[in-house]
Amino acid sequence: MFMAVLSGWVNSVTGLPCFKVEGRGKLETADGRVVFENTNGGVAYVSDIFAPPGVSVTYKFAGKQVALTRAVKCREGGALFTSVDGVQVAVDFYEGPTDDWTSDTGVSEFSNGVVRFGTARREGGCRVWLESSPELIKSFMQVLESRGLVSVALDRPALGVPQVRCVLISKVSVSRVDTQGVHRVDIEWVEKPFPVLQLSAFSGGFAGGAATWNEATRLGYRWTAGWSYETLVNRLGGAL
Repeated sequence: MFMAVLSGWVNSVTGLPCFKVEGRGKLETADGRVVFENTNGGVAYVSDIFAPPGVSVTYKFAGKQVALTRAVKCREGGALFTSVDGVQVAVDFYEGPTDDWTSDTGVSEFSNGVVRFGTARREGGCRVWLESSPELIKSFMQVLESRGLVSVALDRPALGVPQVRCVLISKVSVSRVDTQGVHRVDIEWVEKPFPVLQLSAFSGGFAGGAATWNEATRLGYRWTAGWSYETLVNRLGGAL
């Protein structure tokens, strides 16, 4: 009889909760948020890019469970921006967010009395500050300009606003404000529901993968004959 597999750990670079799952089923949190659905039953490696930093979360898969806490990988008062292809950047200071509900739903009324409604949009944004190198600014823009959803996570829970948001970036303005390299970045977004991560051929694995080659190269690793994806996972904190 086949036994499902669930292994969990915290990535040593990104601080994200990561998992190895095998078997058909849904990887979900105790409160019912589905992180990933394994439809083919094979081995999959995935991270929860929408996990709240510093908060213990219980994950369940096929009758098994594990509790993990996302590490806080930014300064106090900062935030973490993560793309679904595994790139994460910490900002030094986070202002916002601003929120506006728009009522432009694209309502259309036809002569036969039929009314069709569009989709309401929740628009907002934030301002962040980075005391950073050109390389970090480049990485941050890579996240903001990625063709997909972005996770925005505050360093700690805050009254009246979600600690983690899933957004689609609509506009970015960057200004260098002094000679010391401080940058001000104004971001506008449309808020989206948390997605269920899916297999992505373009990222070489699963969206929100448990490890990326970007992380490996940042740690000074180079491709070595005989390495596998699981080798990389182990070197980045996975105990498989």
